[in-house]
Amino acid sequence: MDFAKTSVALPKDGNGPNWRVSVPAIISLQAVTFALADLDQLAADERALAIDRAELHITAARDDLLRVWVATSPPASLGELIDDAQLALEAAQRFHGPRSCATKAP
Repeated sequence: MDFAKTSVALPKDGNGPNWRVSVPAIISLQAVTFALADLDQLAADERALAIDRAELHITAARDDLLRVWVATSPPASLGELIDDAQLALEAAQRFHGPRSCATKAP
């Protein structure tokens, strides 16, 4: 919440507008990364859905960031944030088994 509030103080020139627009995606990636670390607190039958939702959030946030930074190279820190979220997702998929029934053959 503090991060979102302070984003209004970003400069209105240079990359400031890009950073401002990036805030929701950054918060989403951080939230998903931390949530995936606590996946074992969910009931076993809820984990597959949580993993699928995490994947959707990561993809959406990554796509949002790439659209925002299309005219310039995205800062390395954003790439690291995306990578961290993707690594957390892959670890959750390995540790908690197969994805949801939506990905299984009938």
